[in-house]
Amino acid sequence: MKIIDDGIRRLEKDRIKNNIVITGAKIEADNSTDLKHGLEHVIETGEKHIKEAIKIGTKIYKAELENALNEEKIMKNKNKLKQLQERIYINNEMTKEEWEIQKKLRQRAEEERKNERITKIEYQKIITDGRK
Repeated sequence: MKIIDDGIRRLEKDRIKNNIVITGAKIEADNSTDLKHGLEHVIETGEKHIKEAIKIGTKIYKAELENALNEEKIMKNKNKLKQLQERIYINNEMTKEEWEIQKKLRQRAEEERKNERITKIEYQKIITDGRK
């Protein structure tokens, strides 16, 4: 049974490894082609890397990229979005289990910050006062 669960997790991770989630962008699009162009404008890589774009909710979009190299390039350049007036964030798409882990880490980090400790959250780990 554990082997089947591991296989399912691996398949799900492979399916979403080229996906990113963009939050905070305001894109008015009637179809997926307009949405793709709008997201490419927000990402500003100068190249067209988005294979498919889906609107998940208000100001939340999922973009499937052509390959992992494009995703890595976008993630390295996402700090350029801080220069914009809007608060736009780009993150890797995560599985439900990964979201739950990150949620627990955010809650713990909030508690640590209330105790006036310097806290930083990374992928599935928390760093408090320079210690993991």
